[in-house]
Amino acid sequence: EFSDIDVALYPNPSNDFIDIQTIAIIDRVEVYNSNGQLLFNKSTNSEIDISNLSEGIYMLKIIDEKGNSITKKVIKN
Repeated sequence: EFSDIDVALYPNPSNDFIDIQTIAIIDRVEVYNSNGQLLFNKSTNSEIDISNLSEGIYMLKIIDEKGNSITKKVIKN
Protein backbone atom coordinates (compact mmCIF):
# COMPACT_ATOMS: atom_id res chain seq x y z
CA GLU A 1 0.00 0.00 0.00
CA PHE A 2 0.96 3.61 -0.51
CA SER A 3 1.83 5.87 2.37
CA ASP A 4 2.74 9.57 2.46
CA ILE A 5 6.39 8.59 2.66
CA ASP A 6 6.16 6.62 -0.61
CA VAL A 7 5.10 9.55 -2.83
CA ALA A 8 6.68 12.98 -3.30
CA LEU A 9 5.29 15.76 -5.52
CA TYR A 10 7.40 18.70 -6.62
CA PRO A 11 7.41 21.53 -7.15
CA ASN A 12 4.35 22.22 -5.07
CA PRO A 13 3.04 24.86 -5.62
CA SER A 14 3.63 24.82 -9.36
CA ASN A 15 2.70 26.76 -12.49
CA ASP A 16 2.94 24.07 -15.12
CA PHE A 17 4.24 20.58 -14.29
CA ILE A 18 4.16 18.35 -11.22
CA ASP A 19 6.78 15.62 -10.99
CA ILE A 20 5.77 12.48 -9.10
CA GLN A 21 8.48 10.51 -7.34
CA THR A 22 7.63 7.04 -6.08
CA ILE A 23 9.07 3.56 -6.15
CA ALA A 24 5.67 2.16 -7.12
CA ILE A 25 4.67 1.64 -10.74
CA ILE A 26 1.93 4.19 -11.42
CA ASP A 27 -1.04 3.01 -13.46
CA ARG A 28 -2.78 6.38 -13.67
CA VAL A 29 -3.25 9.75 -12.01
CA GLU A 30 -6.66 11.40 -11.58
CA VAL A 31 -6.90 15.16 -11.05
CA TYR A 32 -9.86 16.55 -9.06
CA ASN A 33 -10.91 20.12 -8.31
CA SER A 34 -11.81 21.34 -4.81
CA ASN A 35 -15.44 20.27 -5.38
CA GLY A 36 -14.38 16.68 -5.98
CA GLN A 37 -15.11 16.82 -9.71
CA LEU A 38 -12.79 14.69 -11.88
CA LEU A 39 -11.08 17.03 -14.34
CA PHE A 40 -8.92 14.51 -16.17
CA ASN A 41 -6.93 11.34 -15.73
CA LYS A 42 -3.71 10.29 -17.32
CA SER A 43 -1.62 7.15 -17.56
CA THR A 44 1.79 8.28 -16.45
CA ASN A 45 4.78 7.40 -14.39
CA SER A 46 6.32 10.72 -13.49
CA GLU A 47 4.84 14.01 -14.71
CA ILE A 48 1.45 15.76 -14.84
CA ASP A 49 0.85 18.90 -16.91
CA ILE A 50 -1.33 21.33 -14.91
CA SER A 51 -0.57 24.42 -17.01
CA ASN A 52 -4.13 24.55 -18.39
CA LEU A 53 -5.74 24.60 -14.92
CA SER A 54 -6.83 27.77 -13.12
CA GLU A 55 -5.06 28.88 -9.96
CA GLY A 56 -6.25 26.94 -6.95
CA ILE A 57 -6.02 23.72 -4.98
CA TYR A 58 -6.35 20.33 -6.67
CA MET A 59 -6.21 16.75 -5.53
CA LEU A 60 -4.11 14.15 -7.35
CA LYS A 61 -5.21 10.57 -6.85
CA ILE A 62 -2.25 8.37 -7.70
CA ILE A 63 -3.14 4.75 -8.44
CA ASP A 64 -0.50 2.05 -8.74
CA GLU A 65 -0.54 -1.10 -10.86
CA LYS A 66 -2.00 -3.10 -7.96
CA GLY A 67 -4.94 -0.73 -7.50
CA ASN A 68 -3.58 0.93 -4.35
CA SER A 69 -4.08 4.67 -4.26
CA ILE A 70 -3.08 7.78 -2.37
CA THR A 71 -4.46 11.29 -2.71
CA LYS A 72 -2.16 14.31 -2.49
CA LYS A 73 -2.93 18.05 -2.51
CA VAL A 74 -1.39 20.23 -5.23
CA ILE A 75 -1.45 24.01 -5.44
CA LYS A 76 -1.52 25.66 -8.86
CA ASN A 77 -0.08 29.21 -8.95
